[in-house]
Amino acid sequence: MELNFEILSSTTSLFGDVGCSEIAPRLMSFDGRYGIVRCSREKTQEARAALASIDNAKGVRVSILVLGISGTIKASMEKFIQKTLIKDLEPKKE
Repeated sequence: MELNFEILSSTTSLFGDVGCSEIAPRLMSFDGRYGIVRCSREKTQEARAALASIDNAKGVRVSILVLGISGTIKASMEKFIQKTLIKDLEPKKE
């Protein structure tokens, strides 16, 4: 996965090999629009900084926006991904 490589590369670039291993970022899922990144609980701010510094993946310009932080993958799906999908499907108010 190209995005996972970019996440690891960005984290290593900012925090070095030791910092990257402490942050332990992993792309758990990505559907082309939304994704879940797992990281060490104590290093969420560092993981957010690494994600913010990514500006392209596979030659395509990207911008990563963190919707929130959760303790579990299940909770993150319920809190952020499903709510965002529902909001996207609602008709726009004019």
